[in-house]
Amino acid sequence: MLRKLFAAGAAALLTIAVAGAAQAAKQHMTISNGVFTDGGTVSGWFNFNDACCTAPTAWDIVTTGGSTLAGDEYKSGGANQSAINASLLGVFPAFDFLHGPASGPDDLELTFVTPAPGDAFETQEPCAGCLGPVRLGSFDYQMTAVPEPGAWTLTILGLGLAGAALRRRRTLLRLCAQA
Repeated sequence: MLRKLFAAGAAALLTIAVAGAAQAAKQHMTISNGVFTDGGTVSGWFNFNDACCTAPTAWDIVTTGGSTLAGDEYKSGGANQSAINASLLGVFPAFDFLHGPASGPDDLELTFVTPAPGDAFETQEPCAGCLGPVRLGSFDYQMTAVPEPGAWTLTILGLGLAGAALRRRRTLLRLCAQA
């Protein structure tokens, strides 16, 4: 009987471990304490699907004005908004967020170095291929894994099986005690 209890516990722990490995596929990056050399700031968040080499899937990053640029909001789903992975051979993860028409978008590039802070680079391009005013800065960041629904399902299933095994054991012990 004790073996069944240990087997159920081991199955629950294995399920939790598998669920933990599965949830690492989605990442959430929070940007804070960002300051540009011209006095502007940068803050916000974005999501991407793995630890490296994919474009962000959702984002909302705000830069405020300084002496060089007026600031902008880079937000997924908005008009003329896009984001790309700009990593150089995967050495330093970097992401480009673009806002505005292709003829002259505002461009925010965030490069993540270890340890923090990361480097920020923002420019406004008055025309395609023209580099307008530029400002540099740095920011703190925190990356966390976003659990997927499948991970939650496996975790709950494993805990439910462990609970069922414990309940069955108590029932059998009561029956044996009455006999």
